[in-house]
Amino acid sequence: MDRGSSTAFRTEIVKSANKPFHLVKVTLDSASYYLSDAYIPVTFSGNTYTPTGSFLNFSDIVETNDATIEEISISLSGIDRTYTDLFLAENYLDRQIDIYKAFLDTNDALVSDPLLIFSGRLNNPVLKEDVDSGTSTLSLSAASLFVDFERISVRFTNNESQQSFFSGDTGFRFSSVIVKELNWGATTGSTVNGGGSAHIQSQGSITSPINNTAPSEKSIFNEVKPSSQAFSLIESSGTVFLHINYANRSTANFSVGQRVKINGFESKTFDDGETVLSSFINASEGADTHAITAIDADGFGFTIAKPSTVTSVKSGKFGGSEITVEGELVVPVLIETTNGSNAITVNTDNFSRVGDLVYLFVEDATVGGIAKADFSKGNKITARTTDSLTVAMTKTEEVIANPLLTTSGSTTLTIDIAQHNLAVSDSITISGATAIGGVPASDINKTHTVATIVSENQITVVVSTSASSTARGGGSSVLLDGFAIRTNPIETTSGSATIKVHHANHGLSNGDTITINRILNNVGGIAFYGIEGEHTVVDASATNFFTVTLNSFYTATSSAVGGGIYATLVLPNKATSSVNYGSVGSRLSISTEIR
Repeated sequence: MDRGSSTAFRTEIVKSANKPFHLVKVTLDSASYYLSDAYIPVTFSGNTYTPTGSFLNFSDIVETNDATIEEISISLSGIDRTYTDLFLAENYLDRQIDIYKAFLDTNDALVSDPLLIFSGRLNNPVLKEDVDSGTSTLSLSAASLFVDFERISVRFTNNESQQSFFSGDTGFRFSSVIVKELNWGATTGSTVNGGGSAHIQSQGSITSPINNTAPSEKSIFNEVKPSSQAFSLIESSGTVFLHINYANRSTANFSVGQRVKINGFESKTFDDGETVLSSFINASEGADTHAITAIDADGFGFTIAKPSTVTSVKSGKFGGSEITVEGELVVPVLIETTNGSNAITVNTDNFSRVGDLVYLFVEDATVGGIAKADFSKGNKITARTTDSLTVAMTKTEEVIANPLLTTSGSTTLTIDIAQHNLAVSDSITISGATAIGGVPASDINKTHTVATIVSENQITVVVSTSASSTARGGGSSVLLDGFAIRTNPIETTSGSATIKVHHANHGLSNGDTITINRILNNVGGIAFYGIEGEHTVVDASATNFFTVTLNSFYTATSSAVGGGIYATLVLPNKATSSVNYGSVGSRLSISTEIR
């Protein structure tokens, strides 16, 4: 049977030579993701499928006349955090996956519409990490839609199904996370028999009697509600004060000398034996009101006198997360950003380790200029104390390089376009370019004839205006024959281990740490794996490119441009303002060590 395939599809499938490939669409709650095992990006039904080549595999799909439940396995190898983070932060159980069969013609265009060959639901992702390469293999299994017929309840145990029967009931909101794995109680290097395993994600704050000053041997679970605390000790003009910090309201209505009633404070004993007792703070335990001695410059905190049981400043926060002042709940500061830095402070009790990822779910659209979505993608912990984390905020961007180059005094315009397949005398049309090197946009954005082929990645055309300077530019919206120009991002200089990375409006500074991924080929005699990986920015003074220096082993043997058109950069995601943020609905997910 033709299963609805077109005539063109059926003609292509029986040819002795063709170019078959597959499209995979994964639909999660936040968005749909599109992958293919082709070697080029493919657009189908308005969506672009990312090429993964041989890194994407799945088992045979079996079709029978019986109404049986077919199950397949899918694997994606050599991946970075982009896809592993999805299955750490997203609900994946029972989410839709569709697989299509398709063909490319000799011009790398789709032959008819792809044919849907499998539609099912996801379960049981398994991540296997390669520590040396910094990549992972993601394995999934998926069952055909007939799996639903085995369910006696004929319903899904997820939030969407529950809403269709009982609107507003959120009882199944966390159903997808209760089957994740928890290796409970096993210590490092030990062997434990029996007991099974499970994984939980809590729906409230965690209270643990375990001393978190020296976490080592561990099991892992995720905690969702932050347990940040409101009090700290500070020193001003040689005097120690208790400091309380708001995130949810300004203290503009308070004044120095005003007396306020505080409740909800939990007693604290410090490592040196000194204490702040709840009976000194809480009005409910008979404490007097407290006079405000100073108000923070940012208007979101104030100080009061300390008890005589404390003689010096201590590090860390304390007092609990349910403090009220004059009957109003104090929402502690969860996130602290610093203008111009990608390092943020997350105030929460924790058992995490440096190198772990933290997922933050904030309510506001931005915090300190960093987008809400960027907090939830998983960012690495770079330092920690028992009650705070330092987190390096990053973002992943596809490399966008300016494609046009001018030479001072010349009318030759060089166009950097990867694997162009053009020939001398071909007619091309440029649009969307900005002026560059003294050549006006009107002289660029029109139809040209290819003058020379510099390489498989560069061509030249002749413009009317001689360039007044040697420059690279044109902007990130340049089109050639209506299509975006994809540019090789890496430029080498013969005899040097320092390379240029072309990326428009990169916003980097000297000393920033970046990671280069998905370099497809060697450039200037430097192996692609010598270019990929983490590097320190040497010179970021140019707006549209920066330099990094590779290991001296990777010295270019020629000056060249290359790297392919699929390169990505992991860049520091810098705050544009300094803020202290917290909200009642803010959540986080972090690894927690239980000794």
